[in-house]
Amino acid sequence: MNKWDLKYQGESAQTEPCFILKQQAAFLPDSGNALDLACGLGGNAVYLAEHGFTVDAMDSSAVALQIIGEFATEKQLKINLIHRDVERGALLPANTYDVIAVSYFLFRPLFPALISTLKPGGLIYYQTFNRLRRDKGGPRSPDFLLEVSELAAQFKELETLFYSEDLFQQMDKPAISAGVFRKPS
Repeated sequence: MNKWDLKYQGESAQTEPCFILKQQAAFLPDSGNALDLACGLGGNAVYLAEHGFTVDAMDSSAVALQIIGEFATEKQLKINLIHRDVERGALLPANTYDVIAVSYFLFRPLFPALISTLKPGGLIYYQTFNRLRRDKGGPRSPDFLLEVSELAAQFKELETLFYSEDLFQQMDKPAISAGVFRKPS
């Protein structure tokens, strides 16, 4: 059993999405195909499915996916479960998704694939920790912390609809980079 399976053992499905997805929901189209990448317990997947999307929930944890699957079945939500570890070369098909949500996951080699898998006009909602106030919590390894302005730079070929380097602006908590980006039509 991997560390994520152990973490999610005995948990319940999440019903709250990441802050950026909920706060900036006005940009969402009425329907389409969505991806909740590194979905964990599925807060983004559930939110998107409840808002009319057919959702692919992708994670390396079979335990988390089972929890989401049971919740989706009970609530009759259109959530497809995909057991894949994108850090180990899982491919993302080109021009597939109208919306991609990524929260608290950072694997830099994946940024070009995220752009490629978006349909023209598609949106990426992304939020994760950055190096500001890293002494206040969050990951310690620089592998899991964005540099200041890095998220915007990674998506520079997309239109920036919203961007923040310090989403919550709470000096006693770690800083969060967050953005909503749209692929040109």
